Amino acid sequence: MLARPGVLVGLSPARRSAVITKPQPVQRIPRMGALGRNADVDVRALREKLRGQSGTFHCYVVRTVEWQDGEFVQTGSGPNFGGDLITLCTCKRQMRSRTTLAAWRDAWVAGFTSVGLVPGGPHVNYLVYLMKVGAAYASHRDLWNALTPAQQDAKAADINPLGDVFRPRAPLGDWFDPRSYVPPSEDHVHCPDHYWLVDINDPRHPPLLAGDRDFSFVWSQPVIAWRGLQLPRDYKKRSLTEFLAGLG
Repeated sequence: MLARPGVLVGLSPARRSAVITKPQPVQRIPRMGALGRNADVDVRALREKLRGQSGTFHCYVVRTVEWQDGEFVQTGSGPNFGGDLITLCTCKRQMRSRTTLAAWRDAWVAGFTSVGLVPGGPHVNYLVYLMKVGAAYASHRDLWNALTPAQQDAKAADINPLGDVFRPRAPLGDWFDPRSYVPPSEDHVHCPDHYWLVDINDPRHPPLLAGDRDFSFVWSQPVIAWRGLQLPRDYKKRSLTEFLAGLG
């Protein structure tokens, strides 16, 4: 992960120059590995890759995606691209809780940028990631145990400030009790106001989602825009036909 300087608000330029701020961690959009093979494809290639597919598409705006140095970067923990695997575990809890574990498998999640994110560009949402859900898990323990050691290291919240999976303390425990997990690092994005506790013990128990790597797509560039009806603040379900019709 790379970083960019933090922003100081409410200070004079002289005082800003005298204060050292902690860099803001970011996730770069992958360009290597399995995710890299499906990076920055155009709309024609995407339509071809989705030929014969079906399922419900959950479309939403990833408000933590920013435009930096000529590319999209993710400043939040969810979605998480670490370990060459897209996971959604610390964001969109309401959306995730409205579909059962069984029903999530083979559904789709599409994340778009905010409108007008690219300076000088059109006032549209751009597609930043799309994944077919390959597996859904009831708890962080269940997902943790399904990951490879390399994926665990890439996604562990106690190691990475943008990690999205919490490390179980022991083989046994109440897997919706935060005390059963190693706390995140002090600089983790969900540490302020103990927001990470809700990632584990949300009473709705929203499933944790992992992408099918054969049908996971990422965009670091403004390649595919949303031309359909305005995307809502929460999310919107669409069929494959409706989803593809809205892309341009």
